[in-house]
Formats: sequence, structure tokens, C-alpha cells
Amino acid sequence: MTVKECYMAMQEDYETVIKRMLDDARIKKFLFMFLRDETFNNLCTAVDNGNYEDAFREAHTLKGLCQNMAFSDFFVPVDNLTELLRHGEWSDEALKQFELVKAKYAVIRKAIEELQNADI
Repeated sequence: MTVKECYMAMQEDYETVIKRMLDDARIKKFLFMFLRDETFNNLCTAVDNGNYEDAFREAHTLKGLCQNMAFSDFFVPVDNLTELLRHGEWSDEALKQFELVKAKYAVIRKAIEELQNADI
């Protein structure tokens, strides 16, 4: 699997990320770092614990990661969740966006893991 194929599998924006990072080796480095990043897990823990202020901070951080990696499709539910949590409150709409975030994260993680396994 190539980096471009990985982005296609994630349904994300390869053209933007290659312009930003200039080569596939650099993109791979950051994709593999994304797998080790704890932001998503911290977001899930904060939501599970009902700590929506921490959930907001983690969602905001995840939003920045989306922008850096040109995860345009993932950015939308993360951005929506961030705004819904901005005042530390939970709602049915926040739950809906959180479920979208979890689903899209799983797709991204799977594709990156496939890329990583192809690299071995």
C-alpha cells in the first residue's frame, strides 16, 4: 500500500498533505505518529467520565491533528463535536457527532495500520 492509497482508503485529502509535507516518507512518519497519539483515547475517556471540559480540549486537539494531516472528512465531525462541547455541555447532537468521530477514526486507524504493515 502506498501513502496515496492509504489516503484513498481513508477517503482523505492526499493532494493537500503532499503539498504540505512534500514527500511520502514525511507523511508516513506523521501517520505512524498519529497511531501512537493518545488524543482520541483521551477524548473517549473524558466522554465516558462525563468530563466534557476535558472532552472539549481533546476534541480541539484532534481537530488540529486533522488539519495538519489533511483529514478533511474526519475534520467535519471533530469540528462539530468541538463546537458542541465548547461550553462543557453534552447533548444528543454531541453524542451523534461523537459516534461519527469514533467511526471515522476506526477507518483512519485501519488504513494507517495497513500502510504500516505493508512497510514491514
